[in-house]
Amino acid sequence: DALPISGDGTVPRWAIIELQGQLEVKNGEHLSNMPLGTLTFNEKGTPSLQIGNHNLEGKVVELSKPFAIISKQPGDVEMRDDEDTQCAPTTDNTVVYNVVGLIQSKILFKTRPRPLVTLAAPANKKPRNTLLSCS
Repeated sequence: DALPISGDGTVPRWAIIELQGQLEVKNGEHLSNMPLGTLTFNEKGTPSLQIGNHNLEGKVVELSKPFAIISKQPGDVEMRDDEDTQCAPTTDNTVVYNVVGLIQSKILFKTRPRPLVTLAAPANKKPRNTLLSCS
């Protein structure tokens, strides 16, 4: 039996973010539906992740085997893979799997975070927000 899989041919590309260590949340809150930080890429394509007052530098790694993100939906949608083979559900209790994304790379952060420090302005100058990284 063939497994019915649908897709419109244009699948969004996703990436996995891999962090080393643990993330601790204040007040015992859960991480679900909580923003993690700000992910940016410099002109060379190097990723940087800012979490609170910490900055992590990473790299993009291609996966040897891509992952498909699928959603399971009940239904009897008729689908064709090509002209000779038809993958169609035969009963009302069948399930169709839709490919909603493809993961071909991961963003790897394996170094220790660097703290971001804001310099205090001298008393006679206007305050300015300058972020520096300390080694």
